[in-house]
Amino acid sequence: VSDAAMKDKKIPQSTAYVVLPAFAVVLCGFLMLLRGSILGAVHDLEAHGINLASLLLKLLAFQGELQWLATVLLTVYASYMGMQRWKAARFPDIVNISLNMLDPALPQEDIARRRSPRLTRKLRAEEPTQRVVLKFRTIAEKLLKDFVLDDHGRNVLLKAAERTQVGQPIIPLSKEDAISIKILTINQLSGLMPEGWLRAAVGLPVDVSNFAFAWCNEVDPKKKMRTSKLRVMLVPVATLERVLSMARLGERPAVEFPSAALRWDTLVSIAAAFFQDESFMGGFSLDESWVSSLDIAFAPGSMWGNAPTASGADSHRYDSRAR
Repeated sequence: VSDAAMKDKKIPQSTAYVVLPAFAVVLCGFLMLLRGSILGAVHDLEAHGINLASLLLKLLAFQGELQWLATVLLTVYASYMGMQRWKAARFPDIVNISLNMLDPALPQEDIARRRSPRLTRKLRAEEPTQRVVLKFRTIAEKLLKDFVLDDHGRNVLLKAAERTQVGQPIIPLSKEDAISIKILTINQLSGLMPEGWLRAAVGLPVDVSNFAFAWCNEVDPKKKMRTSKLRVMLVPVATLERVLSMARLGERPAVEFPSAALRWDTLVSIAAAFFQDESFMGGFSLDESWVSSLDIAFAPGSMWGNAPTASGADSHRYDSRAR
């Protein structure tokens, strides 16, 4: 659905969420108008020494109603903001951790057949031109407060995320903040995949690969809106080298679905920052501290250990028993 269609489409729930706050504001104003009359009555009672009645009137006239009004306003506002975030598909309090990779491209018809018969018919006559396909898979999703435990750190990250632009999806951080976020991220990623290093610690062989990672907040140039979540992009360093090589040749990979094309541009920016290649920074200054790397160990023959990569150069066998 286009943005214009969304604007023209009337949603009753949206109208209700506008009317309810307006009603609450009017009610609050009405109570404020009555405030003078109520206080006048209270003063008259106090002048006649009726202190108990005065106290009761104060409590009845203000405490219950104002608490109820505050509850209604907060509930309506929270519901309204939640609805707006849902409609805009924006969830800034969620962190998505994704693995990005380049795989040998399947024939176009095979890709289409997995998705829909109509797309199969459309692509039957087309000759595949891409040699690889860009894939990305979610490893985990976490609440931002569970990823970055400090309130100040979360505020720094969210404010910096608002400064990303079309063509510059990497969250810009000061060097000091980038180091702090890097340590937090390495700890979180290591906690998601501990098996390999546990094996190495007891003398079992493992495969070790070097992965780059970056915090991103992509901006879609077509929709003119940000994607729904903060994202930690995880990509093998050897794959990142291939991304830069393809970009230098003007090549783009095939994608699994049309909206995934934006992810390729993001990976090019990450590669440009990691290898400090200014020709692919899009006119932006991308600091090398915005992209870091870590070694991840996998059990030989595991799902991760057998996962295809763009190059075998990013993986090596680590056998602590041989040392």
